[in-house]
Amino acid sequence: MRHRAVAASVIATFVTPVLAQNVALNKPVSIVAGAGSVLPPAAPPSVVTDGVFLNEITAYHEATAVAGSIRWNTGAAGSTTIEIQLGGLFTIDGIIVQADDNDALAVSYLGPDGTFLPLYNVPYVSVGFGFRTRPGPSHTTYANLTPVETTTIRVTNAGGDGYYGISELQLRGVAVSPPCDPDLNQDGNVDQDDVGYLINVVGGGDNPTGIDPDFNQDGNVDQDDVTAIINVVAGGECP
Repeated sequence: MRHRAVAASVIATFVTPVLAQNVALNKPVSIVAGAGSVLPPAAPPSVVTDGVFLNEITAYHEATAVAGSIRWNTGAAGSTTIEIQLGGLFTIDGIIVQADDNDALAVSYLGPDGTFLPLYNVPYVSVGFGFRTRPGPSHTTYANLTPVETTTIRVTNAGGDGYYGISELQLRGVAVSPPCDPDLNQDGNVDQDDVGYLINVVGGGDNPTGIDPDFNQDGNVDQDDVTAIINVVAGGECP
């Protein structure tokens, strides 16, 4: 039998979610290296982010595992790397991964310098067999991560018997809000004219540049937005 008990190399920290949204849900997945190692019949890469877990201890060769996971053999054509495009910049602070029990996987993220940096080491599971969820059997408890900002995640094999599989990866995170644009009248300058522009729009005047008059993003269009733009024009931070 291929499965064997080995010591866990990483101990995950269990935490109460801070950022509640799975930002990897239904995001595009591709195999960017080692596609020749993927075992047939190959499931679509999208199964990794479809939000669906296999039953715990689903065996590697069961039909549900074949249909619901990406499986590969490093003896065929070397390491395989799976990439998830998040479609924007997100702050990530938690992860759940369901993978074959005696596989160690390395999860990395695209850093600001354009290189991939370590994010999480998916550990072996020392008890049982089949597809197992890390950090634990709950499909809602995330392993805590040091928060990072990224647009792209990669997963590759990092140790095991050569037969790897991953069925689900979820990321707890939130979209990074772009900085505000205080040049409300779009004349290339940030000055008192932008304050005047917003005062006019808040008062019911025309809005030819189409800016969002809720400058402080509190859900209301009122004097507080004018106060916020005055602060930013004077050198303060975006709300």
